Amino acid sequence: MSPPSPAGLTATASSEKITLTGAQETLLATLYGRALDATAKPKPVLGDRWAADTVRRINYDFAGRTGIGAAEAASVALRARALDRWTADFLARHRAVTVVHLACGLDARCLRVGQAAAAAAGHDVRWIDVDLEDVVELRRKLFAGVIEEGGDGQGGGLDYALVAGSAAEPDAWLGRIPADRPTLVVFEGLTMYLREGEGRRLFESIVRRFRPVGGEIACDAFGTVAIRLQGLIKAVKDSGSVLHWAIDDPKLLETWCDGLRLVEDQLTIEMPGIEELPLVSRMQAWAVAWIPYLREAGRLLRYEF
Repeated sequence: MSPPSPAGLTATASSEKITLTGAQETLLATLYGRALDATAKPKPVLGDRWAADTVRRINYDFAGRTGIGAAEAASVALRARALDRWTADFLARHRAVTVVHLACGLDARCLRVGQAAAAAAGHDVRWIDVDLEDVVELRRKLFAGVIEEGGDGQGGGLDYALVAGSAAEPDAWLGRIPADRPTLVVFEGLTMYLREGEGRRLFESIVRRFRPVGGEIACDAFGTVAIRLQGLIKAVKDSGSVLHWAIDDPKLLETWCDGLRLVEDQLTIEMPGIEELPLVSRMQAWAVAWIPYLREAGRLLRYEF
């Protein structure tokens, strides 16, 4: 029997039935993590109210299928907040900017970060969310009236677009993204689902497309130990997904692309805000920090080109 949904996250009578499978289904785990964090007491880490609203509109056994509890939710939120901060920093350094959120899933980063930047005087923010066709269709249904393409709705002055495309085939859609201003490409929970060759092609295509105007890539990654222990990740196991690509040496990616430079390499157990996690999670992080092989299970990476 699945555990009950936490108070405030029960699906509505008109909720959307989910048919995603495989790696796409795992986006619901991170969505649920952000939603649980949004309802956490006394204070959430990320406070993503859009995630909580979205979960209420979906007919899915989140508690039973994802394996996400309070501790995992806080970790998910902490990772999202770290990437939000890198995104906000990039936006603050450029008046006219493009953000490409690849494998966006049902993430509201465009609202958490993009909306505020677009509202600032003199800022011109083009935000493009990219994911596979069935995810894009689901996102259009669930975010209707919240943010609309072209800048309407609660997105305010955000020049927003939603594009269908695969991270494994970047050249099929990257040409549709204007390369006329500094560009940040951000992706979360993606690299580990790619094969190394697909990851290399993705980085090469991004740099080739946007290097003339300059930009950055911000993402997370798993190390070899996390790939080997993937059977312990319930959302991955139950969805039938397989994790492939481990990034143990982030500097190696610099050799793939002329002009690519690693500027930040942050282990997830050392993310700012670890002290905000539940006690059990803090104790786990402390223990893992002393085990060399395990401490590099996950990391956040920021490159510039």
